[in-house]
Parts: sequence; structure tokens; C-alpha cells
Amino acid sequence: QARLVYLNAGDGPIRASQAEQALLKKELGGEAIDAAAAIAAEQEIDPFGSVHATEAFQRHLAQVLTRRALTTALGRAQNGRQR
Repeated sequence: QARLVYLNAGDGPIRASQAEQALLKKELGGEAIDAAAAIAAEQEIDPFGSVHATEAFQRHLAQVLTRRALTTALGRAQNGRQR
């Protein structure tokens, strides 16, 4: 199981439950991780954009960081590590 929560991507914390569900529908690996990251970034967060980053960049960053976090978590789970 995974829980995906985004901060500074909308009015308050946003839980990406559709992306979490996408991880359960396929064998956990690169394809499922890519799908979950895309769903979260494109459909579930609601960034405002700012003088520092456009809405499009914030969505891109959310997708990249989600992919990295899930890949790291999967690697740790496969190796039996907690950190």
C-alpha cells in the first residue's frame, strides 16, 4: 500500500487516492509508478502557480518527485529496508 499526499499543491493537503488505487491495479514496477505519478500530477493536485513556478512546472515537479519517491519506496520494500 502507498499513501500519496501533496502539500503546497492546492488549498491544503491533497491526498491522491486515484493515484494510490492505480498502484493496486498493476504489478508494482515502473509502469504502475509512472501511471500513478501521472494521475496525481494531471488529475488530483490543483497548484496555483506563483512567481517562482508556473502551474505547469508544479505539475511536472509533482510527477517527477512522485516517481522518485515511489521508486525509492519500492526498492526499500524489496530489500527489506525501512529507511
